Amino acid sequence: MKGFFISLFFSCVFIGLNAQDVLVLLNGDEIQCKVYEVGLEVIRIKRADNPGGPYYSIGKIDAFMIKYENGTKEVFSENFNSYVTNNLGRVDISYEKNDLLSNYLVEHKEKNVIYDYQIDVDKVLTANRIFYYGIDMTPLILLNYAKVGHEERNKIYITAWVSYVNELIPPDQDLKRWLRKEELILSFDLIHNRNQRKGGTWIDVECDGLPIEYVQELIRRYTEEIEEESGIGFVIIMDSFNKRREEAIGIYCFFDIETREALWVTKMRGEAEGPGMTKHWGIGMVNSLKAFIDQVYKPEFKGSK
Repeated sequence: MKGFFISLFFSCVFIGLNAQDVLVLLNGDEIQCKVYEVGLEVIRIKRADNPGGPYYSIGKIDAFMIKYENGTKEVFSENFNSYVTNNLGRVDISYEKNDLLSNYLVEHKEKNVIYDYQIDVDKVLTANRIFYYGIDMTPLILLNYAKVGHEERNKIYITAWVSYVNELIPPDQDLKRWLRKEELILSFDLIHNRNQRKGGTWIDVECDGLPIEYVQELIRRYTEEIEEESGIGFVIIMDSFNKRREEAIGIYCFFDIETREALWVTKMRGEAEGPGMTKHWGIGMVNSLKAFIDQVYKPEFKGSK
């Protein structure tokens, strides 16, 4: 019996030493600790690896959340609102709301479709040749609080995600066949250079999705730089990667190079899965593209015949 109480005593001590809170900061850092006080301006803690050591005061304005040892959480949402307001991650593009575009909005039952603006679909479907400019990652927002503040560290994945999609879906083979075009002319320099210049705060906790007007203005910027003077252009714009929902959102844009106007713009969800940053979100991008082809493009193509 005496041995039982000794064992119980040491078990309780072990549990007590390992019980801890986790303070999550806005920059994604996690501090293993014991929280003693949450004040108006500071949070007082002791580090878990030095429970007999000094108290530390962490500015409350820098905190995202406390995960307590009992499983409850305390989220400081006011800090997020301030953080998002002062750290915009989108490309700086101004646009005006165009209510007339609602006339081209097509309703879909498929859950993957977020919006589908079919302004002049026939011009896309009947074209024998398409100029494909690649995947524009510059507007992308990664929604993952654990990665906030680590833009430079994660910038290596921008080109890795594009390469992953191109390997799984070779544009000059699979994509050309899926679009059912005699010619799919690849011209990646413009978008590649844009992706290389991506910077700023592109990892965040929340964001608004890109509206059709934003996409239209982005298309006009493309046509200012591309060499072609006429024809149909096609570009994929990545809107966001949502960690909470585990989905990648892509926008599929066909446009008239000469008039600089959008012809067909569709935003789609794709389920993200798999280990590692490259594969996880790369699969999400692939699934978004496949959903566009299967749920939107192919039905319209068949209907036009």
